[in-house]
Amino acid sequence: MSDHMTVRVEHLGEEVEVGKRLYVGNLPYKVRWQGLKDFFVERCGEEVMYADVKADWQGRSAGCGIVEFKTPEEAADVMIRMHDQELEGRRIFVRQDKEDRDLGGKGRGGFTSFKGKKGHGGKKGGNTGRGQGQFTSNNHYSCKVFVQNIAWETSWQTLKDHFRTAGEVVRSDINIDHRTGRSNGTGIVEFATPGQAMQAITTLNDVPLDGRELYVREDRMDSAAGKGY
Repeated sequence: MSDHMTVRVEHLGEEVEVGKRLYVGNLPYKVRWQGLKDFFVERCGEEVMYADVKADWQGRSAGCGIVEFKTPEEAADVMIRMHDQELEGRRIFVRQDKEDRDLGGKGRGGFTSFKGKKGHGGKKGGNTGRGQGQFTSNNHYSCKVFVQNIAWETSWQTLKDHFRTAGEVVRSDINIDHRTGRSNGTGIVEFATPGQAMQAITTLNDVPLDGRELYVREDRMDSAAGKGY
């Protein structure tokens, strides 16, 4: 077992610090902790010590979760291999868990599990081989994030200012319902780099703006409506 609490690896063109826990986003809403754990065990052959799927305030899946491994080396290897893999028709994104205590985070004591059930670990599956220690993606990852649950009164400028904490915002848009001419509660924020977009997803998801907790995910459709600058 590793004596190191964290490791540093290159991921999506940026050097990142990884503990034992990984954040998994863009999960299908029907995936529960058991399905998430089984998916990682079957694909990677590493023992999953803990898996959980986050729930929103209504008790439904929020489309993201956590998986924990024995060592940061295992977690880093899995992060590299599993990012952008398809799970039940959706391509997941896998990043270091910035709330991991090993990274100096505060932990996820308030993490609410999907369907109110706690996540669990699991046994190791068949070994599928180790990946490379470093990774430079040849795929095209979006610089845009899709934002839901935006307050009707929130302007594109307010949205832009809010997301500047994650990086350089190139453009922000509030999507308009053309039947009413009002905001439909969703928007697009475009960053200078894909890494900044991923930073927004990991740090600003569930953060309130104008009294409403935003849901932030990668914009796979790469489209926007409305006006913004």
